[in-house]
Amino acid sequence: MHCHLLPGVDDGPRDWEESMALVRQGTMDGIGAALVTPHLADLDPGLAGTLRERFVELVEKAKGIGIELILGAEVAFQFGLEGVRELGVGLFGGRYFLLELVPLGLVPPKLEDTLFQLHLDGLFPVLAHIERYPGLVGDLERLERLARMGVLFQVNAETFLGKSGRAAARAVLRLARMGLVHIVGSDAHDPDSRPMRMADAWRTVERDVGVEVARRIFEEIPRALLSGERVDAEPLEEEGEGVFKRVTRRLWRM
Repeated sequence: MHCHLLPGVDDGPRDWEESMALVRQGTMDGIGAALVTPHLADLDPGLAGTLRERFVELVEKAKGIGIELILGAEVAFQFGLEGVRELGVGLFGGRYFLLELVPLGLVPPKLEDTLFQLHLDGLFPVLAHIERYPGLVGDLERLERLARMGVLFQVNAETFLGKSGRAAARAVLRLARMGLVHIVGSDAHDPDSRPMRMADAWRTVERDVGVEVARRIFEEIPRALLSGERVDAEPLEEEGEGVFKRVTRRLWRM
């Protein structure tokens, strides 16, 4: 639900060889579908057209490899985010898009106001790699408030594995127990230093939080979002509550 597979458009793969190595790596790791999310720093129609063209090439080159590819974007926080609807790139499921808070590590002062307005416009951002925003991930009260607004949170797979340190790994596992992790993505950029690595993260979540949570954040919610379903982002009533006690109230079709 978060990976950079298009070559030469951002800080992801440098060329098609590296791009295809990532795709093959993903299939070997058990990934059956990938939301391709190149950086979109500006809502530029010219750049959007380039991303669409490059994505068509990627799909053609990946034929027969056994992975479904869906085009999205990692959209930088900016004014006029409602314009993503007209770009023809960025949205998935007709209403969702991955939103990166920039500059990285800072939380915009009017974040709630902006997200609320987007919801009124029928757009539902998913906050990318929330573990990278210390002012947010360390503020459980604010996270819970955002979740009750309907905001969804994405965590990078390798954070569960300790790549960002043990404290960060413990923090995201706790958030997963609380229902404050909604989807997991590899945030892959290259096959070596930032790979398509999801299976190990699944096993970590399954071991430390439970198989129901693993299925929910690696499979069920991603599938629902790609299908355009509404997802209830509310946190669990209390840390440690069984996730599927309220599953029928978590997913529904609009």
